[in-house]
Amino acid sequence: MDNQSKRVLAGGAALLLSFIVSLSFFAFRQQRSVQRVLFFPDGTTGLPRGESRKMPAQKSREAEVEYLLRELVLGPTVIQYARALPRDTRVRSVLYRGDTLFVDFSQHLVLDVGDLVLGFLPTLAIVRRTLEYNYPGVDGICFSIAGIEA
Repeated sequence: MDNQSKRVLAGGAALLLSFIVSLSFFAFRQQRSVQRVLFFPDGTTGLPRGESRKMPAQKSREAEVEYLLRELVLGPTVIQYARALPRDTRVRSVLYRGDTLFVDFSQHLVLDVGDLVLGFLPTLAIVRRTLEYNYPGVDGICFSIAGIEA
């Protein structure tokens, strides 16, 4: 075998190896997703109704909860359901310590309630229900608004 053939063979082998590595990386690196249920008030009765959503898996419990709460702020996709949280609400922080979850929302949760069907306490009850349903191992949930305990 001459040098030209050896180089072509080596290049083909390198290309094949690169393809196999890329394919393996793609197959095992695909974004995992989790199914979660978000609760929203029914637009006419105000009763909580569940809406299932597929969400990307996150690296930590706190990141998962924060993503879930951001989805709750975005609102329902079912037209008969109402918003659970004001549109401008932000999740300022999420901490999971021991079996207790600490969630801090922006002040918009109490200031921008104009488009909500429910009052403040029923709104927190819907958030609590969403969290307890999706994370049954959580024993306690503490909410705060702009750092002040709710």
